[in-house]
Amino acid sequence: MKNTVSNKKSWLFLGFLFLSWSVLAWLPNDSPTNEVVPYSYKAIDSTYKFIRYKSNTIYQDEKTVLGTFFNQLDSLRNGQISKVNILHIGDSHIQADLFTDKIRKKFQDDAAFGNGGYGLAFPYAIAKTNNPTWYKSSFTGNWETCKMNQPAKNCDWGIGGINATTNAISATFTVQLCAYKSRCYDFNTIRIYSDLSDSTLFIPTFKNPENGATLSIQNVQKDSLQGYISYQLNETASSITIGFTKTNSRQNQFTLKGFALQNAAQKGIVYHSIGLNSATAATFMRNENFTKQTSTLNAGLIVISLGTNDAYSKYFHEETFHKNFSLLLTKLRASNPKASIILTAPADSYRARKYPNINFTITPKILQALAKEYQCGFWNLAYVMGGYKSINKWHQKKLCQNDKLHFNRQGYELQADLFYDALMKSYSQYK
Repeated sequence: MKNTVSNKKSWLFLGFLFLSWSVLAWLPNDSPTNEVVPYSYKAIDSTYKFIRYKSNTIYQDEKTVLGTFFNQLDSLRNGQISKVNILHIGDSHIQADLFTDKIRKKFQDDAAFGNGGYGLAFPYAIAKTNNPTWYKSSFTGNWETCKMNQPAKNCDWGIGGINATTNAISATFTVQLCAYKSRCYDFNTIRIYSDLSDSTLFIPTFKNPENGATLSIQNVQKDSLQGYISYQLNETASSITIGFTKTNSRQNQFTLKGFALQNAAQKGIVYHSIGLNSATAATFMRNENFTKQTSTLNAGLIVISLGTNDAYSKYFHEETFHKNFSLLLTKLRASNPKASIILTAPADSYRARKYPNINFTITPKILQALAKEYQCGFWNLAYVMGGYKSINKWHQKKLCQNDKLHFNRQGYELQADLFYDALMKSYSQYK
């Protein structure tokens, strides 16, 4: 009798399990959860013998140093957030956008993260300086520019570090994110940084340069405190010409201080870069608005690639180097308290093409100490690339220019591969 009752209970229990499984099988399984499948890290190929691949890592004094960024990547992957913003600042190595664009591409081509659109851009043609190679900018009319890397000038700069001013109502500038077809970005939001309290500003107008059609505006958001205005378009575009109109006689000029093209609909990584030729840490401190306006990007990660110009001179002062970077980090931390930060050591290079620069064996020690003090990650490019005088080996392999200071496309893209490898290695080991 007892066995019969026991058997009935067993069958009832099995039936309950089967029913529960059947119901769960029909429930939707696309809602985000807090659990994330560990990132599948694949090590970079060891192509060059002089590169120290085994030492290619992001040094962290504590495992949580990059926690904000890594947690955002987790949230992006499980659908809890739609975008992760990264800001990379630097000098001529960054303005060319060869190094940063390859990192951008690696993030956005990675199925784990996706393409969240472009971000900060600038019509560098107006400033008569080199434009990133993969998109095109042009202008019409007379423009005057003021760059924060020009010591003799002092202007009220914005996030871009370059002001472009015109008094001509007929002046325009154009940015084409699909000019060379090898890379294309669509956008539906235009953000313009300027002094919005200035009643003399022209009113921007927007056209598609490919067909001349006016781009209509769906919504406008103005942030006078942070100094920008965002225009949401009714359609997506890959190119834009910005012109001007005026509604009263007081409006007689326009000053562009920064520019971003974004796509609100796309999910994934947005990789912003701000680079200025010959810039130092002190250059960015000349711009009172820079660190304040970086907060408008909501960056989960800020990468600082400065130091080449700071340590170039034979009259290099370690105390000044430390002081300038410390001030920059203090201000960036104040404006972006939750962001993760990575300092990158400048590459080994020569001075005046023929003198090995011993300063670049000193800068990594200072930067690593600052990284510990300010709870940042640290990537020692100078050591990973081979150490002191290794630029000669990069030159022999045709990875840098003849000045042994700047790299060519292949060299910058190799650096990007190394940086991404080190960062993703750290991410795969997080938690």
